[in-house]
Amino acid sequence: MKSFIFLLLFQLQITLSAQEKKFHLMIDPGHGGNDAGAVSHKTKESDLVLSLAKKIQTLISTTQSEIEVQLTRSQNKYVSLDDRIKNVDPDLYLSLHANSSISNQVTGMEVYFQPEQKIKSKMAIDSIVEDLESIGKTKHSHLFSEKLQAQWSLSPSIMRRSGFYVIEKTSFPSVLIEIGFLTNPVEAEKLKTEAYQTQIAETIVNAVLDYKKSVQ
Repeated sequence: MKSFIFLLLFQLQITLSAQEKKFHLMIDPGHGGNDAGAVSHKTKESDLVLSLAKKIQTLISTTQSEIEVQLTRSQNKYVSLDDRIKNVDPDLYLSLHANSSISNQVTGMEVYFQPEQKIKSKMAIDSIVEDLESIGKTKHSHLFSEKLQAQWSLSPSIMRRSGFYVIEKTSFPSVLIEIGFLTNPVEAEKLKTEAYQTQIAETIVNAVLDYKKSVQ
C-alpha cells in the first residue's frame, strides 16, 4: 500500500513539474545601435523591429502566463550576433527584421529557417546525437514557419531556407522573420503605424500559440 501511495505521489510530482515548466520564447530584434539595418522612408529597421518585439512581449505577458518571453535587446543598442544566441536555450527563437530590395515594387513577409543539414558519415556517438538534434531543430523550425505562413494574411508571404547566423548557429528551433519591405513606399507607411504593428504582433503570437500546441 505504501509503495502504491509513493508511486502516486511520484507521478503527481512529475505532472506538476511538467505543468510548472513554462514555454520559453526568445525574441531577437535585429540590428540596433550604430547598426540601423535597412533605412528607407525615414524608418530604421532597428527601431521598427524593437517596437514590434516589445508589442509581442507585452501581448504574451499579459495574456499567456505559461509562456516566458525574453528579448535579446530591449533598447537601441548593438548586440553582436554571437551574443544574441549565447547562453540561451529557448523552446523557440524568433529573429525579427524588415526587408529591402532594389525594386520598390517588392512586398510581403518572408520567413526563413535553416538549410538542410548533411548527415555526418562517422559513427561516433556524439556525432549521431548532434545529427539527431539538428534534424529535430530543422523539423520544428519548419513547423513554426508553416504555422506563421498559415496565420499570415496581411501581405504576400513566402517560406525559405537560408543560413543566417542566428538560425544556423543555434541548437534550438529558430526562425528569421522579414515582416515587410521598407523599400516599398506603401508597405513602409503601413509598417510605421501602431495599428499595423499590432496586427503583425497578434499574427506572430497566434502562430506561437499554434506551434506550442503542436509540440507540447
